[in-house]
Amino acid sequence: GAQGTPGGLRRRLLPVADLPRCKAMGNTDCHAASSSTAAAFSKKRHKVQLAATPLGPHVPTMPQAYHTSVAVDSIEFSFSRRGIVSARNFQSHLHLTGGPHQIVDMGTSSMTGPQMVKALKLYFKEQSYDLLRKNCNTFSDCALFFLLGRRLDQKYCELEQIGTSADKHIGLVRMLSWGDYRPNPKADEFVLEDVMGELNGSSGSEDKENSERNYKAGQHVQVLSRMHKGWVGATVLVVRQTGAVTVLYDSGQHQKEVPVTELGRILRPFKTDSN
Repeated sequence: GAQGTPGGLRRRLLPVADLPRCKAMGNTDCHAASSSTAAAFSKKRHKVQLAATPLGPHVPTMPQAYHTSVAVDSIEFSFSRRGIVSARNFQSHLHLTGGPHQIVDMGTSSMTGPQMVKALKLYFKEQSYDLLRKNCNTFSDCALFFLLGRRLDQKYCELEQIGTSADKHIGLVRMLSWGDYRPNPKADEFVLEDVMGELNGSSGSEDKENSERNYKAGQHVQVLSRMHKGWVGATVLVVRQTGAVTVLYDSGQHQKEVPVTELGRILRPFKTDSN
């Protein structure tokens, strides 16, 4: 199949017809040459995209909910009651009005789609879906972190943020679940940040472009502030051995420590054209 092993790659790299010629020429480096070519294949970069579609009409008094999924080399991966599902053409969005509404190029990864599924399938099993606590956006968040060291933008996660205070937004919950939402006990043990901590040690180190930006004390950055409802200028105070970054903002009046698993979501280098 298309998802061959490295050994399978080596066998295909050298045509069978060329094997006798290598031996006849006394070329003892045939295997070494094919192995180095296979190594080059293993370093191939894989295009990562995020697809997002709003769920239902936007109601000013309620958070906007989204369905998201992640694609690697044009193969979409999404999470539902069936577990992790793969498809082409962003199939999971096609039954939604205007879906997919937005497709964003997120970067490239040394990790493949199947490698990502293998890493996440333990956490996103069949029948473990929960509308508020473990849904498609939770999966997209973890997938992006594994592939790129980045986190899903918070604007797509408002539904998850109300998970612990669903009573305040019961209208939204009822609208999205047709009045039939019940917590899934199979999602009870799922803790997003714990999963992120475990994934932090398993994804490719060269892909952690956000979680390992080599921030330095005194660096001018931007931090996502809930109080200001957007990005604000900040200064790096200290970078800890764990990778966590402490920043000062609001003219030094506020201090915030950003854990390594949150760097890709709420901290970024200063951008002069940012809003």
